[in-house]
Amino acid sequence: MNLAAMAPNRSIRDAENMRRKLDENLAASRDQSPEAFAERRRRVLEQNAALGFGTKRFDFGGSAGVREVPLAPLSYWAIRRWSRAAEALPDWKPVSPQGIKQIGDRQDDLMEQVQQEYLGLKASVLVAGRRTARGKVVFPSADDACEPDEIAVIPHAGPEYYRAASTAAAVIAMRGGAMSHLAQVGLEEGFLIVRVKDAASLYPSGAVVEIDAERGEVSVVSFSDDERPADGMKP
Repeated sequence: MNLAAMAPNRSIRDAENMRRKLDENLAASRDQSPEAFAERRRRVLEQNAALGFGTKRFDFGGSAGVREVPLAPLSYWAIRRWSRAAEALPDWKPVSPQGIKQIGDRQDDLMEQVQQEYLGLKASVLVAGRRTARGKVVFPSADDACEPDEIAVIPHAGPEYYRAASTAAAVIAMRGGAMSHLAQVGLEEGFLIVRVKDAASLYPSGAVVEIDAERGEVSVVSFSDDERPADGMKP
């Protein structure tokens, strides 16, 4: 059997399968009818039950309010990027191209909750292009660049902080999720971005911090003398 001769045909089949799947997802995204949503919901709940998973109550706020979220797709979405979570991941087959992002902005908080429950992460890891980073904390303004030995603390993971993320050792964002601009770009460019809501008060300018993306930990190694926090907050 000539395997070399078969390779192009296999590549063509793979490309055709990818194109067919893309066309199916685009068609599903365009179909906003109540019947289409009801069918997707039925398929999600059916697969969730077949895998032996229940649901998790979460308050998305606003018009969405409190919802019951199926745990199988939820855990797959929230922890699939961690190698040590492989055994905990359900064998989930995606049903809806929209995903949980369509529910509301608080999906970032939900992802953080699931990561803490399943993996014990103390910080929500948005993208882990590197496993660890260590550097001095800085607070860049929009469009500022950083030094490669600095950790940039930024208010949100928006596009105006691209230069900081692309030049710093790592980024600690106070707002933003896995679908934020920096996280999406960071998947391609190998950024390390974690989310810590109170980062501005926890990590003062000049402090040296270390980030472990695999464990979701941000540790203060040392404080500068003029930035040492009040008693009770230790490295």
